Formats: sequence, structure tokens, C-alpha cells
Amino acid sequence: MTIRHFYAIITLIIIFSISYPNQLTADDSDNSRDSISDCSSETSALYHSVFMDRVLRHYPEQKLDSINQIIDRIETECGKSSYTEAFKVLSSIDMGCYNDSLIDSNTISRLLWYRMKRDGFYNPLSQVASHIELHEPASLFIPDNPLIKFDNFLINLAQRLDSKTDIPPSGKALTLLYGRDFDSAFSIIQSEDLQNSTPQNSYISLVHEVKRWYPHRYDMAVFIGGWIPSKGVTVLGNHPDVGLTVGSEWKTWRVGLTCNYRFLSAKDRYIVDSLGFRVRTDKYQSVLAGIELGYKIRDNQKYSTDIFLGLGYDVIWSIQKNEESPTYIYHESITPTFGLRHRFFLNQRNGLYIGGQARYSFADYNNPGGTDLSGNYLTISLIFGWSHHATLEDILNKLNYKGNWRP
Repeated sequence: MTIRHFYAIITLIIIFSISYPNQLTADDSDNSRDSISDCSSETSALYHSVFMDRVLRHYPEQKLDSINQIIDRIETECGKSSYTEAFKVLSSIDMGCYNDSLIDSNTISRLLWYRMKRDGFYNPLSQVASHIELHEPASLFIPDNPLIKFDNFLINLAQRLDSKTDIPPSGKALTLLYGRDFDSAFSIIQSEDLQNSTPQNSYISLVHEVKRWYPHRYDMAVFIGGWIPSKGVTVLGNHPDVGLTVGSEWKTWRVGLTCNYRFLSAKDRYIVDSLGFRVRTDKYQSVLAGIELGYKIRDNQKYSTDIFLGLGYDVIWSIQKNEESPTYIYHESITPTFGLRHRFFLNQRNGLYIGGQARYSFADYNNPGGTDLSGNYLTISLIFGWSHHATLEDILNKLNYKGNWRP
């Protein structure tokens, strides 16, 4: 027996057993109000199957009493359902009696959930469903289930209603949503025609909620600038400085790993100890690897400014001349750092930014028997980076959100 045959048999059993739900009375509905927490997935699946069957059989003949009866039963015992809500909205538009009171502040949340189910985007579904307190029969979403034709009924009804000219803008947006033209629908919801309306307020509230769900973003940047020494290390002169930083950021804090590379010859020759011989050299290469913790003193959708503290391992390589093959002597320092970083975001969606950074460091390079290499240095850099969160950006993309995607 195939899965398709199994669901066909279950559907027949449900159809032959609908006489029980047909006997629902007002007293039954009232007595069930205390049993919402007892609504199992099997019960929800049964009620939804009966509801869908009645819609498919009775709606073309406009026999709505039995349909409304099972809708009341579902919402009383099992809570909100995206399927019953979709039918109520579309049928009211069809009969010319739609108004915004049919939807609530969570309607857009349910429609986002509706879209993500069908796009196969399951990662945040549990959080969305928990937020809007849906009680959906999961078995209805198996592609081989014969009851999937109800979903096609909703799509066809919505696409037919889309041609009507007497629909208010919010109703137009909902027909597009249920007709699977999500991007056009979300564009209408963000338009000035729906300013301060229930759908738009619900939509904006959802966007803010989604941003709160994902406050964390990954951050990667490259920078190029200059290394400017003072005190004992002035003998080394100024040097180009290039580097990379990778890390994470939140609304207030950021943390990152950074690596800097400096090159070119030293300004003056300096003395190093090479196997007991004092040797003058102008050879210079330097690497800094460290960690930084930043606190944002300003952070909005266009700009971000943070002050940071860091600690790094700093090393200079100078050449050792008294061997046949040149080798290097290492001059090491544990280097505390503090600084300021400012970023300007170029695009409200992709997180690309440019900016500037100033870092002041305290170094004491070991060089026994040679020139004193203790001192401080300033690094000034231009930075080019990317800050993003893939899941957040995917949800905002599915919402066709035209505002700023930064938290």
C-alpha cells in the first residue's frame, strides 16, 4: 500500500464520519472552550479535514452554515488556524463584506509562516509558530495528502478575486498573499495607501519582532592604513599596515579577531644581537594578531561608532646576517590597545560599509643587547566590511521589506 492509498483511505473514513461534527450544537461549542489545551494534533487534523471537505463541497453552493460551524469548533478548541482565517477573509471579499476587523495584529505573522512552509524555509518556523500561537495539523502539509486540493482551492479563489475592482487596498493585499504573489502583496502593505492601517501596523510590528529574534550579526572587514611609531620605536619609521578582522556584533557590543601586517624597510638601521654579534639592519616585517572588544556609543541604520579595547601578540622580524642562508630574529611584545571605529553603511540591505579606525597601542619589543624597541604606535586605517545575518536577511527578503535591514 502506497502513502497515497493510505491517505485516500483516511480521507474516505473522515468523509463518512462527518455526521458527528454535523451534530455540533451551541452547547457543545461552549463546553469545549476549556479544552483548548487538550487539542491534540490528531484532533486538529480531523477537524481541519472535515472543514476542508465542507468548504470544497458546500462553498460553490454558498451553504455556509455547516462551514461556519466547524470553523467555530476549530477556533474554540484548537485556537487560530491559518486555513480557517484564509477562508474567512477570502469568502468575505467574495461576498463584498470584507473589512479590516476580520484580521488582527498577528495576521501578517501567520501569512509569513504560510509562505515559509511552502518555500521550504523551516529554520525559524518553530519560533514564528510559538510567537503567533498557531495550532496547525502538520500532516496536512504532506504533499501526497489528498486534502492538499484545499490549498489549491484557496489559491484559485484568491486569484479569481484579484480581478475584482471594488476591493479595498488591504483586501487586495490579502488576495495577492493567498494567491502566492507575496512580493506584490507585501509591497502594497508598505504603501502610503495603507499607512497606519491594521495590516501595515501588523507588518511593521513583525519586522521589528524578527529583528529582535536575530540581534546578532557576523562582521568581516579588511583595512589599509599607516603605522606611526613614537618613543623608542621611531627608529623603525612609518609603515603601511593592512589587515583583516572577523567577528560578531550585537546591538551594543562587538567582538573580533584581528590580524595586521606591516612591511617595507625601517627608516634607520637598528642594532640586533645575532649569535653574540651586534649587527645593524634595516630589515623589517611585523605581524599583530589579537582580539578586540568594542562598545557601541552610536548605532543606527546608517552609522555605527564604537570604542574598543584589545590585546595582541605583536612580533617584528629582523634578518640575521651572519649565516649562509638568511634567517630571522623575532622581537616579540604583548601589546594592549584601545581605539575608535566608525562605519557608514552603503546599502540598507546587504550590510556593506566603509569607515575609519584609529588604534593606539603600547609595545615593548624584546631586543636584548640591541636598540631599545619599547614605545607606542598609532595605526590609522580605512576599513571596508560586511555585516550580515543569513537567516534574518532571508526572512526580510521573504517579507519583501523595503526598509533598512539592520537591527
